[in-house]
Amino acid sequence: MFKYIKSRLGQFLSETRASISIEAVIVLPMLAWAYVGMYLYFDAFRTQNTNLKAAYTLGDMLSRETDPIDPDYLNGLQTVFDYLTNTGRPTWIRVTVVTWDNVDEEFDVNWSQATAGQPTWTDGTIADIEDQIPAMSNGDTAIIVETNMDYVPITGLADDVQTSTMDFRQFALGIPAFTMHNLVITSPRFAPQLLWES
Repeated sequence: MFKYIKSRLGQFLSETRASISIEAVIVLPMLAWAYVGMYLYFDAFRTQNTNLKAAYTLGDMLSRETDPIDPDYLNGLQTVFDYLTNTGRPTWIRVTVVTWDNVDEEFDVNWSQATAGQPTWTDGTIADIEDQIPAMSNGDTAIIVETNMDYVPITGLADDVQTSTMDFRQFALGIPAFTMHNLVITSPRFAPQLLWES
């Protein structure tokens, strides 16, 4: 009996028929997972890169302004940002002009405005990002442009598509939903500072 079992086990282990089918069953899901993962990570990096370029574009536009800007101009910037990023996700921007004060050794906020009802910077709160602002000479001004976009990884299905057993939005391969935040600082080019029409 033992010899028979050993013989049959040896035949089973040496059998090579259908090995390609078994290998395909094992490998194809891994290939599909890797392909989807590469696509998801590529999309996240592409979206972040697009957001950063759009933020630099807004900063460059503002640095060239010689006239005061107003709420209509700011809303126009928001429209330009949405167009450049080409996203259906919620976005908002904040523009702040600061001046460096050598006496108090701090940044003074000349003005700060944001879209979508977001908070603005004040003399008391600007210290939260002062480590991101480059060193400036006394009296120099800088334009701070912040852009924000809520990013949700592509899943291949609409966000509201859900089955009773699986939420397809969880198929994100380690990329959670997050807010892409960019901060770009430029100096005024053709005027001493960018003014807000109040």
